[in-house]
Amino acid sequence: MTTVGGVEDYKHFLPRILEQAVERSLWMGTDPPIIGERLKRGEWLKWPTHEREAVKDLFIAAWKQVLHEHPDEEDAEDWLCGIANLDLDVSAALEVWDETPSVNATLQLADFCRTGAEFVFEPDAEERAYWSYPSEANVAVVRNWLLGDGVSVRLDAARGRVRSSDLWRIEKASEQLAEFRSARFH
Repeated sequence: MTTVGGVEDYKHFLPRILEQAVERSLWMGTDPPIIGERLKRGEWLKWPTHEREAVKDLFIAAWKQVLHEHPDEEDAEDWLCGIANLDLDVSAALEVWDETPSVNATLQLADFCRTGAEFVFEPDAEERAYWSYPSEANVAVVRNWLLGDGVSVRLDAARGRVRSSDLWRIEKASEQLAEFRSARFH
């Protein structure tokens, strides 16, 4: 679809691509945002229901799983961006994040605020890296969620729960969120 072959060729390799994405993305073609972009290019929403449901179920299951992993092991932002690329329910994915009380889910949130959120808040859509693929509506949902009180409260509450070796993540994430808020109101 992007160099040689068409949608049917991509669909043929998709199970292996998704397997690699879940196990450990080793090359760009197995990054969830790229998979989402390629599926969108392949008009995946017009595929048979059972194929669409399989893709959706895998992305949602991977999303739920990655929230339990330490950010040094997995990157939750990749799966969130993939979900946004596929035009799945981003609000529901963020609700899952809100309802996952583990320390690792909070550390994933901190890392997203520290590193990935800058792309979500980038005004020029072409400069958003992977976040240039999702719709403006999905990007807006993520922006509003990040600026909501829940994210700040969660980060503040984590200060006494995280290992001292991870506290820097919480501190930097809180600083970054404060900058986003400040920039939004100026």
